[in-house]
Amino acid sequence: MNVLNIKETANLLRVSVSTIRKLCKNNEIPHFRVAYHLYFNQESVEMWVKNQEAINNQKTVYAQNEIKSCKNEKILCATASQR
Repeated sequence: MNVLNIKETANLLRVSVSTIRKLCKNNEIPHFRVAYHLYFNQESVEMWVKNQEAINNQKTVYAQNEIKSCKNEKILCATASQR
């Protein structure tokens, strides 16, 4: 198990330390504490990143489907009003 401190985790994810602290505060990223120090299992963080990618991809597909649905409804509505 490779354990990272908060600075190492921030560097790994290319974000600020304050961003990592916010993610921890909201329990959005896997972490553990020893006294007042935050630590991260590198494998867990890497898996979390992959999960975030999958979630974002699902949201993108959903949004694209919603846009297509709205366009189709407008076409149907315009066709119906022309009758």
